[in-house]
Amino acid sequence: MHEHMQQDLTHPARRRWTWWRLLGDCVALGAVFMLATVSAGTLGRLFEAYLRPMGIHPPGVQYDGYLFSFAAIVTTIVCLPFAWWLARRREPDPTRFLGLTRVAPRAIAIACAVMLGVMMGADALARVVGVEPPEFMVDIYASGDSRILLFLAVGVAAPVLEEVLFRGYLFGALRALNVPLWIIALVTSVAFAVLHTQYDPFFMLAIFATGVALVWARIHFDSVVPSIAMHVMNNVLALIAVYLMASTPA
Repeated sequence: MHEHMQQDLTHPARRRWTWWRLLGDCVALGAVFMLATVSAGTLGRLFEAYLRPMGIHPPGVQYDGYLFSFAAIVTTIVCLPFAWWLARRREPDPTRFLGLTRVAPRAIAIACAVMLGVMMGADALARVVGVEPPEFMVDIYASGDSRILLFLAVGVAAPVLEEVLFRGYLFGALRALNVPLWIIALVTSVAFAVLHTQYDPFFMLAIFATGVALVWARIHFDSVVPSIAMHVMNNVLALIAVYLMASTPA
């Protein structure tokens, strides 16, 4: 597998990659991400303002949890094809470049088992140092009336988008520039953790460790599909944990 990855670096299409082009693509992706997120949040608030005079109030539309979920889903719908289009400009096979290739069910099972171990380790360490569950997740769950929308946003949309952007696009671009795999793993994991500034330092470190596990799966299986499965499992289990905590009488 690693020999295949090294051979892939010599593909003529790789010569079209430069650091400046990668920087420009990252800026473009960031701009589209922010524009989609802000636009979705604005549309959600306008939707609420329009319906209130009519006496119609969709469940959760006035809460941050609803807006967060709505914005996450819209941003994913907008950014995924944009990332694919950017990859297509430089790669003959953007789907393969992004790591969206099939893997055996066994690969997904192994990857999810590794993620479960990382999650259990982080949870055990959190208990030892006395860290409470992430306040951000608790607030989002408490303020969003639509549990289905929240599940789709946190459990599906966010993991798919983040994996395609970090372990797909950024990973593929750095590999195309002949960056050593250990540096790619470090860069993508740091960038992944920095994106989650809504968490406190302990959980940002846990997110960094999660990023390392995710990029390991990307390298080991030469596909982003196992890392997507790992990320989905991580977020769904986190949502379940928040649900159980919220349902437990004080």
